[in-house]
Amino acid sequence: MRHAPLPPIEVSKVVEHEVQKQLSDAMNDPGCGVFVHWGIEGSGKSIAAACLARKIRTEKGRSVLFLDSHSLISSSTAITMFCKMLPSRDKPYNSTEPPPMSIIVDDLDRAAGWNEAELRETITTLARISASSKRFNMLLLITSASRAREILNWNWRHIQLIGTPGCGMWQREHISQLLGTGVSDEVVNLCVRAGTPDFTVWSAKMPAIGRMRSNAERCALEWEKGQSELSMFSI
Repeated sequence: MRHAPLPPIEVSKVVEHEVQKQLSDAMNDPGCGVFVHWGIEGSGKSIAAACLARKIRTEKGRSVLFLDSHSLISSSTAITMFCKMLPSRDKPYNSTEPPPMSIIVDDLDRAAGWNEAELRETITTLARISASSKRFNMLLLITSASRAREILNWNWRHIQLIGTPGCGMWQREHISQLLGTGVSDEVVNLCVRAGTPDFTVWSAKMPAIGRMRSNAERCALEWEKGQSELSMFSI
């Protein structure tokens, strides 16, 4: 298992989104446990998590272990490896305050080398250890709504969904900040329909408006499908 570098952030391109506060609130919860942040491909999960990690480190002075799909190498000692990285029990801390360490796993969907039973055992065990020890919490970034629902069902007490399904969707005010001025109403509306910064930055530059329409509709349907699948987990 290897530490992953934080995704690069171009500060001028970071648009404040309400989901950043929801992520921060979850990681500051003294109750700990495992949290799931779901959003479709290109919805800004990695950048939001990178901003969160930097905030935890620089403003809060807490430790952050940032992992991506390439860092998660299957091992029968995975749980032991995680636990060895945790702050010592000898170090005093207040269990009514946020934990001294957070683990962020980006792009969990693409983790290779894990069989289903092993992944489930690792996540549920870490959720139980987190909730009982209060020494760390964990954030999983997931693109597949079906995968998110599956993981949430593994342990509903200690594995929770961040906010409401689709809370990371980009709304018109976010899109307008990213696009700036001089963009046609149709392009703006298609970007709002897609609801992701990735579509806004890249697809909005495509000259073929027909392709933009089809891509925007695909994104919108993915959001709607995921929101339906995860509606039972809304807090």
